[in-house]
Amino acid sequence: MRSFRSATPIGRGEVLVLALFALCLADMAGGGYATWPAFAALAASLVLFLVAMVQHERLPWGSVPPLTGPAFAALMVLRFGLGVPVVIWSATAMAILAALASLTSYPLIRYLSLAALLLTWAVTVGLWLAIFPIHIDVLTVLHGGAMRLLHGLNPYTGSYRSTTPGVRTVPYDYGPVTVLLSVPGVLLGHVRYANAVLGAAGLLALSALASRAVEHRGLTSYRALIPTTICLPLMTLLIWSGWTDVYVVAPLGWWLLVRDRHPRVAIAFLAAAFGGTLLVAPFMVPLVLWSPRVRRETVFAAAGALLVLYCPFILWTGASRFLYDTVGVFIGLPAIPHSLALQSLLVFFGLPGPNLVVTVVLLVAVCVALTFWKPSDLSDLLLASAAFGFVAFLVNRWAFFDYWALVCYVLLAAAATVGTSEPTALPHPLARGHERLLSFAFGAEHDAS
Repeated sequence: MRSFRSATPIGRGEVLVLALFALCLADMAGGGYATWPAFAALAASLVLFLVAMVQHERLPWGSVPPLTGPAFAALMVLRFGLGVPVVIWSATAMAILAALASLTSYPLIRYLSLAALLLTWAVTVGLWLAIFPIHIDVLTVLHGGAMRLLHGLNPYTGSYRSTTPGVRTVPYDYGPVTVLLSVPGVLLGHVRYANAVLGAAGLLALSALASRAVEHRGLTSYRALIPTTICLPLMTLLIWSGWTDVYVVAPLGWWLLVRDRHPRVAIAFLAAAFGGTLLVAPFMVPLVLWSPRVRRETVFAAAGALLVLYCPFILWTGASRFLYDTVGVFIGLPAIPHSLALQSLLVFFGLPGPNLVVTVVLLVAVCVALTFWKPSDLSDLLLASAAFGFVAFLVNRWAFFDYWALVCYVLLAAAATVGTSEPTALPHPLARGHERLLSFAFGAEHDAS
């Protein structure tokens, strides 16, 4: 028997998948609302984030825990399938197919199982859309905005019913991309059909990204598809709820996938992500901080999004009204103390939540801390992106299921790109200043190390 010291250490990919598991468990445990199991899972995920950021092993992706996908399929049954036999059967089939794809040694069975798994998932999404009704303001806003646009009216001058406690109506408070991409769904019968297509496109991009990275290391590409099954239940919930995060997952995934071979197309995808929702902003901070290439892409994408997507609606609506609809309305909404954010814990113990100044100071401190940490590949950059988004949502006034699901997908992208080189990921000038300061304090020995 091997000793503990001689055992193979757990690698970066395994730690990332475990962190992803904990994040998904937090969502499944509370549905995005404050529960003690959900907060415990969030704490576990944060610890795993820190472990992954100091872990430098580069072990093959093939040693990822094979039963992670089936475990999440089982969680989907427990969370949403009880009492609806047809959904229980479809989710159980997903668990069996994911287990076959993970454990069998026959390549044909692996690929057939994965194909059947994805087909079953598509059927399950259709069943959810048909069986489970939902009445939240996201769907009302998206549908109403698309209908106004179809009738030649400005969606940003409309008023839509809200389900937020204490708020009766809200304006159209999402980016221009959401209303443009919601129109095909409305024409087909429901706005969630557009969400389903975008969700599938996002998963396809992440799977292709993982397959490319795995093939570069000489491994079978089917193993890259297995971790993607982890997020199938999460994507199902995003589509069912009509949340706008699918308008970010899809373009971000395709940006990462094509940026090496088709840089101009990649910038267009990044611009589409900027035009979807402001939730993409926290994830770009570490990428812009470290990578000169991402900084250039961000500048071009932001300029393109402003000119092509935002300017027509700004001119149509008026700058002040458009700014209020997309930014000011969120600042004016009341705090929601039962979401999966730090404020909920503070309210439970009778403590005041962090104000805007404390939140900004904390996020700046995280940015400064990141300048001490040197990313070595694309996975490191995306890991830092997911970590910063995690902290930003944790200290926000509220953070529901869709917020944490977005962190999950960025983390999945980090897990899919372990070992993928990012030659332009250079130390930021602030980081070099820290190195000179530490070298001055500790002498030439530190500099040599």
